[in-house]
Amino acid sequence: MAEPKASTSTYIVSSEKQLEIQEVFGLFDIEGNGTVSINDVTTLVRAVGQTPSEAKIKQMKADMIHAMSPEMDPADPAAEDIRVTFPKFLDVFTKHAESPMMEEDIYQAFKVFDKTGTGYIPIGELKKIMTVAGTPGEALNEDELESFVSECNTNKDGMVNYRELAKKL
Repeated sequence: MAEPKASTSTYIVSSEKQLEIQEVFGLFDIEGNGTVSINDVTTLVRAVGQTPSEAKIKQMKADMIHAMSPEMDPADPAAEDIRVTFPKFLDVFTKHAESPMMEEDIYQAFKVFDKTGTGYIPIGELKKIMTVAGTPGEALNEDELESFVSECNTNKDGMVNYRELAKKL
């Protein structure tokens, strides 16, 4: 049986954010019994403003399955039938969620890679940044990277205006 992975940090959820998460959780509680399907976790996490990688989502789901049914192996097909309560969802969510970065923080992070001081970085450099393990958040897989890059290179010149990119993120 897979054990939940220890988290190194906890996202601090304000009471306002907790109410927002609970409201969104309620939208996914289609049975009206205070639970959501484990299959809705990906959409739910993204609906509350997080953008975790598929690997992070998989770990969150495994941790939620373990929280709801400690003896169940997340790889067991029966795990697809698990329903998660709000307290268990919030507990796992806060262990895995990333604190939102501010636009200026993101801009300053990308500015480091602007060797010419023009406000632009080459797409190739952006690809390297976004696929390196240890990148804030998580490294992107190939599909996520291609989707991300296509959104960034809007004028198709091979350069990314990182001020505009910071605003999008």
